[in-house]
Amino acid sequence: YCNEISHRAIRERRQWLSGYDLQKLTNGFSKCDGVQIGSPTVQQVCEDYAKARKQFKRAKLRWRVSNSQSSKYSLGWVPFKARALQYKAGQIVFAGQRFSLWDSYGLGDHELRA
Repeated sequence: YCNEISHRAIRERRQWLSGYDLQKLTNGFSKCDGVQIGSPTVQQVCEDYAKARKQFKRAKLRWRVSNSQSSKYSLGWVPFKARALQYKAGQIVFAGQRFSLWDSYGLGDHELRA
């Protein structure tokens, strides 16, 4: 959505949307049916998209693909803010999913922050 709406704004109004502008346009997205991520994650995606578009000076960024044999294969990560995470019993909880961590440095006693 960010790629499409940003490209359209540049093409029709000659206006480059910032991360903040994209956040305003995606307001309420996390309340849609079937969406499992919260608003902090949507906001971080908008910020990262705007930063990448500005860095590469492109009106529209290319998306990665799902084919694992392709060189443009999706990296499989989602940008998030620290408040979207919870740390419980050696696991990170994000969007209701638990991800186990290997705590080789003994950081389990410390607070999670970004």
